[in-house]
Amino acid sequence: MYAIPPLIEPKLEVSKKNLMEIEIKEENYGVNLQKIILSHLTRKCSQKTVQAFINQIDEKTKPEFVNFDEKTFTLKKEIPSLILEGQLEKAKKLLDENFATLIRENEEIEFEFLTHQFIEIVQKKDLKAALNFARINLSKFADNPKFSEATQELLLLIVNHETINQPHFNLEMKRKNFASLIESLISKKIGLSEQNPLEIIFRQSKLVKNKLKASKKVKIELDEVDSIEDDDPMEFVD
Repeated sequence: MYAIPPLIEPKLEVSKKNLMEIEIKEENYGVNLQKIILSHLTRKCSQKTVQAFINQIDEKTKPEFVNFDEKTFTLKKEIPSLILEGQLEKAKKLLDENFATLIRENEEIEFEFLTHQFIEIVQKKDLKAALNFARINLSKFADNPKFSEATQELLLLIVNHETINQPHFNLEMKRKNFASLIESLISKKIGLSEQNPLEIIFRQSKLVKNKLKASKKVKIELDEVDSIEDDDPMEFVD
Protein backbone atom coordinates (compact mmCIF):
# COMPACT_ATOMS: atom_id res chain seq x y z
CA MET A 1 0.00 0.00 0.00
CA TYR A 2 1.27 3.45 -0.90
CA ALA A 3 2.51 5.43 2.06
CA ILE A 4 4.50 8.56 2.74
CA PRO A 5 8.10 7.52 3.33
CA PRO A 6 9.20 8.07 6.94
CA LEU A 7 11.71 10.71 7.84
CA ILE A 8 15.18 9.18 7.65
CA GLU A 9 17.00 9.89 10.87
CA PRO A 10 20.57 10.95 10.16
CA LYS A 11 23.47 9.80 12.30
CA LEU A 12 24.12 12.87 14.42
CA GLU A 13 27.10 13.32 16.71
CA VAL A 14 26.41 16.35 18.86
CA SER A 15 28.99 18.23 20.88
CA LYS A 16 29.52 21.80 22.01
CA LYS A 17 32.27 22.11 19.36
CA ASN A 18 29.81 21.07 16.64
CA LEU A 19 27.35 23.71 17.76
CA MET A 20 29.95 26.46 17.85
CA GLU A 21 31.08 25.64 14.31
CA ILE A 22 27.63 26.21 12.79
CA GLU A 23 27.85 29.27 10.55
CA ILE A 24 24.94 31.19 9.10
CA LYS A 25 25.79 33.13 5.97
CA GLU A 26 23.87 36.34 6.47
CA GLU A 27 23.73 37.29 2.80
CA ASN A 28 21.81 34.08 1.94
CA TYR A 29 19.79 33.71 5.12
CA GLY A 30 17.14 36.33 4.36
CA VAL A 31 16.37 35.08 0.85
CA ASN A 32 16.21 31.43 1.96
CA LEU A 33 13.91 32.33 4.85
CA GLN A 34 11.63 34.21 2.48
CA LYS A 35 11.43 31.15 0.21
CA ILE A 36 10.57 28.89 3.12
CA ILE A 37 7.86 31.20 4.45
CA LEU A 38 6.45 31.80 0.98
CA SER A 39 6.32 28.07 0.27
CA HIS A 40 4.43 27.48 3.53
CA LEU A 41 1.98 30.32 2.91
CA THR A 42 1.33 29.10 -0.63
CA ARG A 43 0.28 25.74 0.79
CA LYS A 44 -1.68 26.89 3.82
CA CYS A 45 -3.16 30.31 3.08
CA SER A 46 -5.29 32.23 0.63
CA GLN A 47 -4.01 34.03 -2.44
CA LYS A 48 -4.61 37.36 -0.67
CA THR A 49 -2.31 36.42 2.23
CA VAL A 50 0.43 35.22 -0.11
CA GLN A 51 0.24 38.42 -2.14
CA ALA A 52 0.36 40.53 1.02
CA PHE A 53 3.59 38.78 2.05
CA ILE A 54 5.10 39.19 -1.43
CA ASN A 55 4.30 42.90 -1.40
CA GLN A 56 6.40 43.33 1.74
CA ILE A 57 9.54 41.84 0.15
CA ASP A 58 12.15 44.09 -1.37
CA GLU A 59 12.23 43.71 -5.16
CA LYS A 60 15.99 43.07 -5.08
CA THR A 61 15.65 40.03 -2.83
CA LYS A 62 12.23 38.75 -3.95
CA PRO A 63 12.48 34.96 -4.51
CA GLU A 64 10.94 33.13 -7.45
CA PHE A 65 7.58 31.65 -6.59
CA VAL A 66 4.66 29.80 -8.14
CA ASN A 67 1.49 31.87 -8.23
CA PHE A 68 -2.03 30.48 -8.70
CA ASP A 69 -5.56 31.70 -9.11
CA GLU A 70 -7.88 31.83 -6.11
CA LYS A 71 -9.66 28.61 -7.14
CA THR A 72 -6.43 26.60 -7.00
CA PHE A 73 -5.55 28.10 -3.61
CA THR A 74 -8.97 27.06 -2.32
CA LEU A 75 -8.83 23.53 -3.74
CA LYS A 76 -5.41 22.64 -2.39
CA LYS A 77 -6.70 23.36 1.12
CA GLU A 78 -10.26 22.12 0.70
CA ILE A 79 -9.50 18.63 -0.64
CA PRO A 80 -7.18 17.56 2.24
CA SER A 81 -9.67 19.09 4.71
CA LEU A 82 -12.48 16.95 3.30
CA ILE A 83 -10.31 13.84 3.69
CA LEU A 84 -9.63 14.74 7.33
CA GLU A 85 -13.39 14.99 7.85
CA GLY A 86 -13.97 11.59 6.23
CA GLN A 87 -15.79 13.09 3.24
CA LEU A 88 -14.01 11.03 0.58
CA GLU A 89 -16.79 11.25 -2.01
CA LYS A 90 -16.65 15.06 -2.06
CA ALA A 91 -12.84 15.00 -2.11
CA LYS A 92 -12.79 12.58 -5.06
CA LYS A 93 -15.34 14.66 -6.96
CA LEU A 94 -13.14 17.77 -6.63
CA LEU A 95 -10.05 15.80 -7.62
CA ASP A 96 -11.77 14.32 -10.71
CA GLU A 97 -13.03 17.75 -11.76
CA ASN A 98 -9.78 19.65 -11.24
CA PHE A 99 -6.89 17.14 -11.17
CA ALA A 100 -8.34 14.40 -13.33
CA THR A 101 -5.21 12.28 -13.72
CA LEU A 102 -3.90 12.55 -10.17
CA ILE A 103 -5.58 9.34 -9.02
CA ARG A 104 -5.98 7.47 -12.30
CA GLU A 105 -2.34 7.74 -13.35
CA ASN A 106 -1.11 5.86 -10.28
CA GLU A 107 -2.56 2.44 -9.43
CA GLU A 108 -1.28 2.59 -5.85
CA ILE A 109 -2.90 5.97 -5.24
CA GLU A 110 -6.15 4.72 -6.76
CA PHE A 111 -6.15 1.70 -4.44
CA GLU A 112 -5.28 3.87 -1.45
CA PHE A 113 -8.15 6.24 -2.21
CA LEU A 114 -10.61 3.36 -2.64
CA THR A 115 -9.34 1.89 0.63
CA HIS A 116 -10.15 5.07 2.52
CA GLN A 117 -13.53 5.37 0.84
CA PHE A 118 -14.34 1.81 1.89
CA ILE A 119 -13.19 2.41 5.48
CA GLU A 120 -15.38 5.51 5.78
CA ILE A 121 -18.43 3.56 4.55
CA VAL A 122 -17.78 0.77 7.07
CA GLN A 123 -17.21 3.35 9.80
CA LYS A 124 -20.79 4.56 9.21
CA LYS A 125 -21.93 0.93 9.71
CA ASP A 126 -23.56 0.85 6.29
CA LEU A 127 -22.39 -2.70 5.69
CA LYS A 128 -24.62 -3.32 2.68
CA ALA A 129 -23.18 -0.25 0.96
CA ALA A 130 -19.66 -1.33 1.96
CA LEU A 131 -20.15 -4.77 0.42
CA ASN A 132 -21.53 -3.24 -2.77
CA PHE A 133 -18.63 -0.75 -2.92
CA ALA A 134 -16.11 -3.58 -2.52
CA ARG A 135 -17.78 -5.63 -5.25
CA ILE A 136 -17.71 -2.73 -7.73
CA ASN A 137 -14.41 -1.05 -6.87
CA LEU A 138 -12.11 -3.44 -4.99
CA SER A 139 -12.75 -6.78 -6.68
CA LYS A 140 -10.39 -5.90 -9.57
CA PHE A 141 -7.51 -5.68 -7.07
CA ALA A 142 -8.20 -9.06 -5.45
CA ASP A 143 -6.18 -11.02 -8.04
CA ASN A 144 -3.33 -8.52 -8.17
CA PRO A 145 -0.43 -9.88 -6.03
CA LYS A 146 0.47 -6.31 -5.09
CA PHE A 147 -2.93 -5.63 -3.52
CA SER A 148 -4.54 -9.02 -2.85
CA GLU A 149 -3.53 -9.28 0.82
CA ALA A 150 -4.59 -5.71 1.60
CA THR A 151 -7.89 -6.30 -0.21
CA GLN A 152 -8.63 -9.38 1.90
CA GLU A 153 -7.87 -7.43 5.08
CA LEU A 154 -10.27 -4.72 3.99
CA LEU A 155 -13.07 -7.19 3.32
CA LEU A 156 -12.66 -8.59 6.83
CA LEU A 157 -13.67 -5.17 8.16
CA ILE A 158 -17.22 -5.87 6.99
CA VAL A 159 -17.36 -8.70 9.52
CA ASN A 160 -15.26 -6.99 12.17
CA HIS A 161 -16.55 -3.46 11.59
CA GLU A 162 -16.14 -2.46 15.23
CA THR A 163 -12.37 -2.67 14.72
CA ILE A 164 -12.45 0.74 13.05
CA ASN A 165 -13.51 2.40 16.29
CA GLN A 166 -10.77 0.75 18.34
CA PRO A 167 -7.77 2.88 19.43
CA HIS A 168 -5.23 0.60 17.71
CA PHE A 169 -6.91 1.16 14.31
CA ASN A 170 -6.31 4.91 14.69
CA LEU A 171 -8.71 6.17 12.03
CA GLU A 172 -7.81 9.79 12.73
CA MET A 173 -4.13 9.16 12.01
CA LYS A 174 -4.97 7.24 8.83
CA ARG A 175 -7.01 10.22 7.64
CA LYS A 176 -4.23 12.63 8.53
CA ASN A 177 -1.54 10.62 6.69
CA PHE A 178 -3.71 10.23 3.60
CA ALA A 179 -4.67 13.92 3.56
CA SER A 180 -0.96 14.77 3.78
CA LEU A 181 -0.21 12.42 0.88
CA ILE A 182 -2.91 13.96 -1.34
CA GLU A 183 -1.76 17.46 -0.40
CA SER A 184 1.78 16.52 -1.48
CA LEU A 185 0.56 15.11 -4.79
CA ILE A 186 -1.52 18.22 -5.51
CA SER A 187 1.48 20.41 -4.66
CA LYS A 188 3.63 18.49 -7.12
CA LYS A 189 0.90 18.69 -9.76
CA ILE A 190 0.71 22.50 -9.57
CA GLY A 191 4.45 23.05 -9.53
CA LEU A 192 5.35 23.10 -5.83
CA SER A 193 7.77 20.74 -4.15
CA GLU A 194 6.03 17.67 -2.72
CA GLN A 195 7.07 18.45 0.84
CA ASN A 196 6.61 21.67 2.78
CA PRO A 197 10.12 23.02 3.61
CA LEU A 198 8.90 24.53 6.89
CA GLU A 199 7.51 21.19 8.03
CA ILE A 200 10.77 19.47 7.08
CA ILE A 201 12.69 22.00 9.20
CA PHE A 202 10.22 21.46 12.04
CA ARG A 203 10.71 17.68 12.00
CA GLN A 204 14.48 18.04 11.79
CA SER A 205 14.39 20.54 14.68
CA LYS A 206 12.54 18.01 16.80
CA LEU A 207 15.12 15.39 15.87
CA VAL A 208 18.00 17.68 16.84
CA LYS A 209 16.21 18.67 20.05
CA ASN A 210 15.82 15.03 21.08
CA LYS A 211 19.44 14.26 20.17
CA LEU A 212 20.68 17.20 22.21
CA LYS A 213 18.62 16.20 25.21
CA ALA A 214 19.86 12.62 25.00
CA SER A 215 23.50 13.49 24.39
CA LYS A 216 25.87 13.39 27.37
CA LYS A 217 28.42 15.41 25.42
CA VAL A 218 26.43 18.64 25.56
CA LYS A 219 26.60 20.48 28.88
CA ILE A 220 25.05 23.80 27.86
CA GLU A 221 21.74 25.49 28.43
CA LEU A 222 19.18 24.40 25.84
CA ASP A 223 16.50 27.03 26.47
CA GLU A 224 16.17 27.81 22.78
CA VAL A 225 15.99 24.15 21.85
CA ASP A 226 13.39 23.50 24.54
CA SER A 227 11.26 26.26 23.07
CA ILE A 228 10.58 24.06 20.02
CA GLU A 229 7.04 22.82 20.43
CA ASP A 230 6.20 19.14 20.05
CA ASP A 231 2.99 19.86 18.13
CA ASP A 232 2.80 20.09 14.37
CA PRO A 233 3.48 23.46 12.73
CA MET A 234 0.56 25.85 13.02
CA GLU A 235 -2.08 25.44 10.34
CA PHE A 236 -2.78 28.96 9.12
CA VAL A 237 -6.43 29.81 8.60
CA ASP A 238 -7.43 32.93 6.71
